[in-house]
Amino acid sequence: MSTSSPSDADRLLRQALLALETNRPLEALACFDRALALQPALAVAMDGRAQALRRLGRLHEAIDWYGRALEASPDFAAALVHRARCHQEMGEDVLALADFRRALRLQPQRHDWHLACATLLATDDPSAAKAALHEAARCGAAPAQVDFMLAALTGAPPPPLPPASYVSALFDA
Repeated sequence: MSTSSPSDADRLLRQALLALETNRPLEALACFDRALALQPALAVAMDGRAQALRRLGRLHEAIDWYGRALEASPDFAAALVHRARCHQEMGEDVLALADFRRALRLQPQRHDWHLACATLLATDDPSAAKAALHEAARCGAAPAQVDFMLAALTGAPPPPLPPASYVSALFDA
């Protein structure tokens, strides 16, 4: 009989996350599976397993594992966003939007999630998309990004780009 501790699962989790970060999804999947064998209710490992499956193109399985992570931890906003992005890849925009909105109820200051909502709403509900863009701006989205997205929604010409010297100064800093 082997004894394991939460630190064993934590070690495996760190290995799995490193494998994901370095684009080794099969290795990550194996580490997440071993961590889950030690701690079956570890929501972050379920979410990570789903991310690995998504990177392998196994989107339906990924959706299932994101769901398991959310059953284990209903307020896990990152899992909602990961599942939303997976739904987007599958062309399930209504489900993606629902997950982004649920995540925003948990973390309303995430401008990137408001921008994602605006993108999803742009075709079918431009006024809701504009509201999402205004909320993104209120939460700190880059003004140029919001302006370009608003221009695309309204059909207006995009705002002028800043001078090249300004742009190069941003990237050289």
